[in-house]
Amino acid sequence: MKRQVFNHLKQSTKWMLANNVIRFGKQQQYYFHSNLFLNVKRFTVVERENALKEIPDWKLVEEEKRDVIVRNFEFKDFKEAWSFMEKVADKAEEMNHHPEWFNVYNKVNVTLSTHDCGGLSKRDVELAKTMDAFAKSTKQ
Repeated sequence: MKRQVFNHLKQSTKWMLANNVIRFGKQQQYYFHSNLFLNVKRFTVVERENALKEIPDWKLVEEEKRDVIVRNFEFKDFKEAWSFMEKVADKAEEMNHHPEWFNVYNKVNVTLSTHDCGGLSKRDVELAKTMDAFAKSTKQ
């Protein structure tokens, strides 16, 4: 029964063959859900500049091996900051794109970059916009 279900899932357009691998003398195939295995493209300089106009509260930081965007959020108290982080965590799981963040009491410092492409991508801008909206709704 499990095999039939898996074979049906493999035929779905959301599943794709990621790799044919020889392991322990046997050929094995690994499948990934398309939401988890996307070909993420790093922004060009022009794309990055245009994307940053959509998220004016975020600052670009060019690190040695990658470029990132950062923003510091400040809330009324710890409970409000935590509520924000919970909303973001749910969305990040859904996107399979997780922020680097640091929280002390009412402050949440966030860094976004796409590790799969070594810099900024559409995923970062989408999550940044979502975080901006969540911050605004949390503070009301």
